[in-house]
Amino acid sequence: MVRVRGSLDIARPVEEVFDFVADQRNEVRYNPAMTDSIKITDGPIGVGTRFHATILRRGKPLAVIVEYTGFDRPHLLASRSVMKGAVVTGQVRCEPVAGGTRLQWEWEITVPGLARLAGPVVGFIGRRQERAIWTGLKRVLEAGTDTVRLARP
Repeated sequence: MVRVRGSLDIARPVEEVFDFVADQRNEVRYNPAMTDSIKITDGPIGVGTRFHATILRRGKPLAVIVEYTGFDRPHLLASRSVMKGAVVTGQVRCEPVAGGTRLQWEWEITVPGLARLAGPVVGFIGRRQERAIWTGLKRVLEAGTDTVRLARP
């Protein structure tokens, strides 16, 4: 198991940051590796909501099922993501700070079999990827309210 954690500040209100992140369909706007995300459960977003996402890994599409395991708007979003070769569990927290929101992430990446021996490499790559993803979110949200539109059901 590998842990990946970090944080950054976003100059937007905590509710806006949380709602944008909670709708997984928005991630294609700020994660360059994600090509698609579809909500596959009915009803409002909350505990039990599931999404089918596609990311590119080494240039090839990889299916990911994301399920929300914790939901406390606008502060906590916990999830479990299952894909071939890994399971990622963890959470995102949003806390108000002067001038906006502090977004914190913490993930545990579990890989099966001998791949576990690559833990340090997985951790290094995971930290770099997460920093790039959340920096992309910061760019999108701080670009202005005219460019931020929540995905529709």
